[in-house]
Amino acid sequence: MKKPLVSIIILTYNNFSYFKQCLDSVLNQDYTKIELIISDDFSNNFDEKSIKNYLETNKQSNIINYKIIMNKQNLGTVKNFNNAIENSNGEYIIPLAIDDCFNNNKVVSSIIDKFLSSNSLILTGYRNVYDENLEKFICKLPNLKEVGLIQGDINKLYRKLCKGNFISGSCTAYNKKLFNLYGLFDEDYRLLEDIPKILQILRENVRIEFLDIPIIKYRLGGISTSSKVNPILRNDFELVIKKEVFPYREKVGIFIYRLKKFEYLKNSLLESKYKLIIFYIDIVMYKIYCKLNKLLRNLIKS
Repeated sequence: MKKPLVSIIILTYNNFSYFKQCLDSVLNQDYTKIELIISDDFSNNFDEKSIKNYLETNKQSNIINYKIIMNKQNLGTVKNFNNAIENSNGEYIIPLAIDDCFNNNKVVSSIIDKFLSSNSLILTGYRNVYDENLEKFICKLPNLKEVGLIQGDINKLYRKLCKGNFISGSCTAYNKKLFNLYGLFDEDYRLLEDIPKILQILRENVRIEFLDIPIIKYRLGGISTSSKVNPILRNDFELVIKKEVFPYREKVGIFIYRLKKFEYLKNSLLESKYKLIIFYIDIVMYKIYCKLNKLLRNLIKS
């Protein structure tokens, strides 16, 4: 069987500390038809010449071609990703965060084998979480319960993801047919591309295939795990509630709808604290229960 071309997309913006480690994990893949796309979102320190020299020196025959895109202004993650997809030639799209790397040299082959055997439009897998130096293994995500949800009923998965996301875009890959059928990532969002698209396609009854291997080594302390909450990202999360939850009250269910309404009003300061407690006492009690339960589990572990 003729192997399909795969486009691996690395989005860059001002953080190049681990770039060569990320690149090497692509160059070392055993899959033989890779298009590498590096799309920089107007970084102040993007060294195109150095990157080209590194690729020319180190790439093997598995890299059919590569493209370096340099945006003339900062577009944000979503538009940058969409632009890279539109400039790609592959039948499949695999994103890779600049501060992460593929778990081993067979990951891309495993992803494509799964796509071809399942005929799926989208798949996700595990990410192995490490410390900032990728030396100390911390945990594997998602957990077994979450994997069961991904592999189970689509409507139940949709409701759970409305409550809180556990599918990481960092280890999710796409058949390009998905974008032809359901559009690219929603550009109403600036930084958050994955969960709005996932919720959209689940409403369309599209199943997310699960690949039972670690896809990436996920670096704690990188861009995506910063302890500081970007105000633009916070706005994107609030927009998810407005666009992907509020209009679908019946599908989401009354409890999750009320939970997200409480969180939205609390974060946006549209209601007084005491008024919120009165009108959402069930949600307040639920959150207290969750915190106590988590505290108890941590005490038992220690």
